[in-house]
Order: sequence, then structure tokens, then C-alpha cells
Amino acid sequence: MRKTLTAIGLVAALTLLPLAASAGGWGIISMDSVPGTFEPDTTYTLEYTYLAHGQTPIDAGDTQAVFRGKGGEVQRFEATNLGEGRYSVEVTLSEGSWTWGVNSDSWEIQKMGTVEVSDAAIAAPQGTGIEPLELILPIAAVLTAMFTVAELIRIRRESGHQATA
Repeated sequence: MRKTLTAIGLVAALTLLPLAASAGGWGIISMDSVPGTFEPDTTYTLEYTYLAHGQTPIDAGDTQAVFRGKGGEVQRFEATNLGEGRYSVEVTLSEGSWTWGVNSDSWEIQKMGTVEVSDAAIAAPQGTGIEPLELILPIAAVLTAMFTVAELIRIRRESGHQATA
């Protein structure tokens, strides 16, 4: 029984540790508008708001729009702080497929999706900006807690049957 409780505690600790590490704060990017198409060598203005915990506008310090091409090339565009968590950045890209995100002094890069830049100007950015871990970790924590409670109930029942026997 002691080994089982130790194992349950270890599993719970290992599952909940990443949640505790990321609990200090997080922010998301809320894009005001994104062009429907991107053409090469054309300047576009993108505006966005940093939201602490997805709700409150917050000054995230210096921010940049970061674009990575399929060939590994990286283009960074410094944003202008408009105040109250709002930012504006001018972006000019060459033809190609670019994954992009917004980086800041306060948080890790927020992935925003992919932009296809061509004379035909086919696709606008796609993606939610939500990191998979933001969804997976809370679900894993709840499942671990449920498993732990169920295991403790099972152990308690087994020990109760042994005591009465």
C-alpha cells in the first residue's frame, strides 16, 4: 500500500509540476486586423493587443513580429507601443511561405500561423495563437487528480475489507 501511495504521489507531482512552473503568468495576442492577402514587397500594418491571462491589456515591453521562411531565413519587425497593451508593426515580406509569431520581453513567442506571400496573394494568416500545452496541461492535471482520488478510494476500500476479515 505504501508503494502504491508513493507511486500515486510521484505521478501527481510530475504531472502538476509543469502547471506550477507556468502559473506565474501568461499572455495572448489579440490581432485587431489582418489583411486578407499578402503580396510580396508590400508594406502592411498589423495591430494587436497583449492580454494578460487572455483578458487584461498589458504592456509587454518591446515586441516584434518574427517571420521564418521555409529556407530558414528570419525577418524581425520591431513594433511600436501604442499604450495600454496595444502595438502596431509594419511588415514587408518577400515571396514565399512564412510561419510567424509575436515575441516580447515579457513572454515567449506567440505562434500566429502561416502566411503565403505571392503575386497571386492567396492566403491570410491562419492559426489560433493558442499553444497546445495551454490545453493539454490542465486536462492532464484534472485526469491525474481523478485517477489519484479513484486509486485512494480503491485502496481505502481494500484496506477496510482486510481490517474486517
